[in-house]
Amino acid sequence: MIKRKRIVEPLRPDTLFDPCIKCTICVTACPVAQVTAAFPGPKQAGPDAQRFRGRGEPVEGSWITLCTGCHRCQTVCPADVPIAEINLFAKQRYARKHGYGLATQLMTHAHLLSPWGARFRPIAMLMLRWKLARWFAEKLFGIDRRAPMPPFAKQRFSTFLKKHKSPAGKRKVAYFYGCFTDSNEPAAGHAILRVLEAAGVEVHIPPQQCCGAALVGAGHFDHARKQNEFNIASLKQALDEGCEAIVVGSPSCALALSHESGDTLGIDGQGVYEKVVDVFTYLRRLRDEGELNLRFKETPVDAAFHEACHLTALGLGANAPGLLNEIPGVRVRVLDAGCCGLAGTYGMKAKTGDLARAIGVNVAARVAEWKPQVVLSECEGCRMQITHLTGVPTKHPAQVLAEALADSPPSK
Repeated sequence: MIKRKRIVEPLRPDTLFDPCIKCTICVTACPVAQVTAAFPGPKQAGPDAQRFRGRGEPVEGSWITLCTGCHRCQTVCPADVPIAEINLFAKQRYARKHGYGLATQLMTHAHLLSPWGARFRPIAMLMLRWKLARWFAEKLFGIDRRAPMPPFAKQRFSTFLKKHKSPAGKRKVAYFYGCFTDSNEPAAGHAILRVLEAAGVEVHIPPQQCCGAALVGAGHFDHARKQNEFNIASLKQALDEGCEAIVVGSPSCALALSHESGDTLGIDGQGVYEKVVDVFTYLRRLRDEGELNLRFKETPVDAAFHEACHLTALGLGANAPGLLNEIPGVRVRVLDAGCCGLAGTYGMKAKTGDLARAIGVNVAARVAEWKPQVVLSECEGCRMQITHLTGVPTKHPAQVLAEALADSPPSK
C-alpha cells in the first residue's frame, strides 16, 4: 500500500523544489510526457521551473495546461516532492494571467449546469447525441465533439435522499456522494447506500456542495476554496454528531476533500481530512475488524478493474478487487495498464481531447485483449472514458457488490 505523505502546513510554492534529487522517475510515470513532446514533463514543469518561480520570474507557458493533474508524478516520487501541487500553483498563475477559457469555465462549473440537465433531461440528452450540436459546441466553446459526455439522471440522487431515512446502525458514517452521482449516475449512490446499510452502518447525508476537484485542477482556487470551506464545516459537524468516517464514492472527490483542500487550498481541516476515506477502504476496515457481515448469492461476473489515478494518489490502496473476489462467481482482474486519459474535463476539451485518447490507448488495448463483461472503477471519469474507447460497459464496483447481496433482485 502506498502511503501518501501528509503536509501539515499549507504549501509554500517558493521552496517546494528543495528535496528533488533529479531522478526523473516522475517523468517515466507521467502519462502526458509519454504521448507528446509539447509537455516538458513533471520534473521540468515542477521542481526545475520552481527554482525560477521562487525568484519571481515568469516561467509558465501554455504547456502547463497540458498537465492532467493525475498525481502519478507525486505518487512515485522517492523524495516526497509535492510535484502535483507545484503544477497546480503554476496553473493558477497561468490562468490568472491568460484567463481560464470558455470550455474550462463551463466544465469546471458543471455542478451548476448538471442539475438543469437532469431537470430538462430529454432536451439535454438530445443535444448530447446530436452531432451538429456537438460540432457547434466544439467550434463555439472548445468542447471536443468526440469526447464522452455523461448522461443525465431521470431522478437526481438528492431527490431520492429527501424521502430516504437510513436505519439506525451500530456504526455511523457521513456519505459524501458528489455532483456526478447526484445528477448523472445515481445508480452508484444507491449501490453504496445499500451496501453500507446492509453492513449495519447508519448513513448520514450532510449538507454538501461540489468538492471543487475540477476547479482545483484548472487552477481556479478561489471558488473551490469557498465550496470546500462549506464542505469541511459541514463534515466537521457530522463528525461531532457521532460519524466515525467520511465515506466518499469518488476518488477525485476524496482527494479534493482531503489532500487538495489542505495542501493546495490551505483550508483548516479541523480533523476532517484524516477521516475522509473511499468506500472500499472503509468496507475493508469493517472486514478486518470482523464486522462486515454481508451474505452473498452466486453472481457470475467476469470483470476487469481499473485503478483510477486519484485512488492511487489517496495512498489507501485499491481494496475493491479483493473484496469482490470473495463473492461466489465473481472474478475481478486488475488491468494495471496506466491512466485512462480522461482526467475530468481534460479529455472533454478540443485542445487536449486527442492527448486524452492517446493516453488511454493502453487501457483500451488491455480491455480488448481480456474481453471482460464489465470494467469496474470508482472514478466516474474513468468509467466514461473506458466505455467510450472500448464499448465495454462500466460500473462502480459497489454496484456489483450490491447486486450480489443475498436479498438483491436480479440485475437488469
